Amino acid sequence: MSDKKAPFIPEFFKKKNSPSKRTFVPGWIAQSSPGEKRDAYNPIQDKPFILKGGQCIIPYKGIFQVDLKIQDGIILSTGHNLSDENATTIDLGGKYISPGIIDPHVHLGIFTPFDTEIVTETRSALLNGVTTIGLYLGGEESYLQKLDDIIRKIESSSLTDIFIHLVILTREQLEEIPSYYSKYGITSFKTYMCGIPGLIPSVEDDFLMDLMEKVASLGDNAILNIHAENHRIVNRATSRLRKAEPDPDSLKTW
Repeated sequence: MSDKKAPFIPEFFKKKNSPSKRTFVPGWIAQSSPGEKRDAYNPIQDKPFILKGGQCIIPYKGIFQVDLKIQDGIILSTGHNLSDENATTIDLGGKYISPGIIDPHVHLGIFTPFDTEIVTETRSALLNGVTTIGLYLGGEESYLQKLDDIIRKIESSSLTDIFIHLVILTREQLEEIPSYYSKYGITSFKTYMCGIPGLIPSVEDDFLMDLMEKVASLGDNAILNIHAENHRIVNRATSRLRKAEPDPDSLKTW
């Protein structure tokens, strides 16, 4: 059985004679395989594009029907009735144009190899308008031993921009936080007051307070994400439920 997970592509994307004429599917979706590198396609072209008639979402301003002129991945101008005889014009009437979406909470490489998912999952994200993801990295070893390799894989294979959150579970990792910041610019960290038995350890309050102080020492731009459940209360409740229903099979019990 293969350990590679094929990207999800809806059936109507695969049909050449799809009645959905307005569905745009980049050629690289159909042509590339799950493990292929991102240099298999090049979305940036010298020729400009004009996107006409779309409802443009402008952050903090509102939604406006405007045309956009784009070249080399940059919005050159916005306005009404834009034209350029050298440009490719795409009619987006009835559709919305949004800025690149940021998904701040993504896990890669847990059930499928990281080298595969750094391509398949970022490709899926991009198809759905997500251009930046926040990648959570976990484990109980020093991240200094693997960050260079992970960043190299991101730079060579990811189809989206990526920023990193580091899960801090050990004293070694806690003491290395200034190095994660100074060497890699990482300012986002995570820990678990209640972990997952056999997979993620729970941290105690003294560790949590030391971690808060260490992250705070990096300055106002640093942040600590906390799974804020009390593991002793969770264990107590879990034990009671297991005694009452040894083989639970309902969502209510879960």
